[in-house]
Amino acid sequence: YVESEGASECTSCPSSRTTDSRGMDEASACQCPEDTYEDSAGNCVSCPEGMTCAFGSKYDDIANYATDPTLVIPLVDPGYYTLAADPISVYLCEDGNEETCPGGGPQMCGGGLVGLVCEVCPEGYAYAHGKCQDCGSSTSILIFLALPVGLMVLGYLMFKLSNDLITVNVSNTLMSSVLVGLVITTVQSLALFPNLSIRWRSQGDVFGSFSIFLGAPEDMPLTCALSTNPIVLFLFRCSLPLLCVIAIAFVWCISLLVAPVEKHAPWDFY
Repeated sequence: YVESEGASECTSCPSSRTTDSRGMDEASACQCPEDTYEDSAGNCVSCPEGMTCAFGSKYDDIANYATDPTLVIPLVDPGYYTLAADPISVYLCEDGNEETCPGGGPQMCGGGLVGLVCEVCPEGYAYAHGKCQDCGSSTSILIFLALPVGLMVLGYLMFKLSNDLITVNVSNTLMSSVLVGLVITTVQSLALFPNLSIRWRSQGDVFGSFSIFLGAPEDMPLTCALSTNPIVLFLFRCSLPLLCVIAIAFVWCISLLVAPVEKHAPWDFY
């Protein structure tokens, strides 16, 4: 750069700095080169992996980027995530998903997601069909009603299958139980396929339709009725087999109460 008109030669920029073209007329044109950024101490530092640092990127401008997007800062690459409190520490999003982690400034998420690496929806919302959707009171009520009703129906069918005069044969009952168990295990395995580090195409939607057998169906988001806390959701899914046993026991208790009434029914005396 040249500080005065008519200078016979250019003045060199300080060490590790440069200008974006020759013949600049002021020292402020000396900036950190591409793939580096200026830290708080004024030093040019290498750009972290998962970020893109254009010429003149400055760390101190990150805090004001949300209100002034014309500032030149180290930008997060798609598929990565940074926190506003520590915008240079880069996290890789799950499978490098560029839809949920679009990159740009710190804490940028797609589909209305929030949290570290854009993994959860805000309270009152549930992730379905690629974005966070408002739960609404009707959805929560539907889930609370569907769960006990579904367990009661399942318990009744299993109890009926085991005690019906036609199917009371032990071999038939055992065969039916084993068959149902194999089918459930198979569809649960298929439901896990989309979670593998494989770029599925349309088949990913087919596998995702079996997610109901994992206790996480998209069409009935559990976070609406329970919580966005992953520990709560995990404990609920682990308790599903126990809830099925409780449902069968409940149906069995009802059958004990109903049996004496049916035994003395009028039509039994003809």
